[in-house]
Amino acid sequence: MPKPLPPRVAEQRKKIVDAVIDSLNNNDLTWLQEWSAGTAPQNYVSGNAYRGLNRLNLLFASRANGFTDPRFITFKQAQEHGWKVRKGERSFAVEKWKSYVIPPLDEDHEARVCIACVGYYSVFNLQQVDGAPSFEPDLPDLTPNSITRIADRLIATSRCDVKETTEGRACYQPAYDRILVPDRRLFIGDDTTRSQNFVRTLCHELGHSTMVPLSRPHQDYAREELVAELTALFTCGDLGLQVSYDEGDLHFRQHAAYLKSWASGLKDKPQALFTAAALADKASAYILDRYNHVSKDT
Repeated sequence: MPKPLPPRVAEQRKKIVDAVIDSLNNNDLTWLQEWSAGTAPQNYVSGNAYRGLNRLNLLFASRANGFTDPRFITFKQAQEHGWKVRKGERSFAVEKWKSYVIPPLDEDHEARVCIACVGYYSVFNLQQVDGAPSFEPDLPDLTPNSITRIADRLIATSRCDVKETTEGRACYQPAYDRILVPDRRLFIGDDTTRSQNFVRTLCHELGHSTMVPLSRPHQDYAREELVAELTALFTCGDLGLQVSYDEGDLHFRQHAAYLKSWASGLKDKPQALFTAAALADKASAYILDRYNHVSKDT
């Protein structure tokens, strides 16, 4: 039996799930838009981005507390820099995960990798710390041409074929191992908004397509959609894109319809959100690794 979560961690997780369910039930998807934008939460000292469910935790903490600085730090790290965490500020729990290799029982078995939580530590956002340097974001180039180049490169480095169609639907077809997305000209808004929303839709379907190389366990429809949407959020965020959710967009309305299917599943099994975040993190890393390293000519 797994060990019970520490009370503070369990409380933090419950707040996230409750907020997501409430947003979905009220057709409020602004949290998705906000979570997709900007730099991923990161540790100030190491510069390493928080991944998986830790990323989800700290994105939620930032939204709930109005943080615009993505940098977090431990109390000890703040002390070492001569900074002071303001009195009364509340920390946020970060879960530390580690991979273990389990040796094979004999020559007929293979070694297995086991991922387990090995502890927890507390972090503060730098906006809670006196003396810390202000955040100066490195704003990405978000001209329509630059976003078009991102979209084209995502398609060129996809592990399976991607076809833009005028059918107005987006899907990954496992039987053909291919992705269909609406022609980018079908999205509404100005050139920048239309381009970014096309990338968001593309990244969602790319998320589905990682089921094959990552051997993702079979899940029900709602849970797989949750993984794919979080994959899109993480990927767009790492690419520096801000995704809007415009209710006048046909693709948004179709999208919102199945986003609401998350609510009942999360209410019954809230752990599904954090499992999905871990799976989405792997899927996003896979997509971005190909984006950054696979030749366009491959």
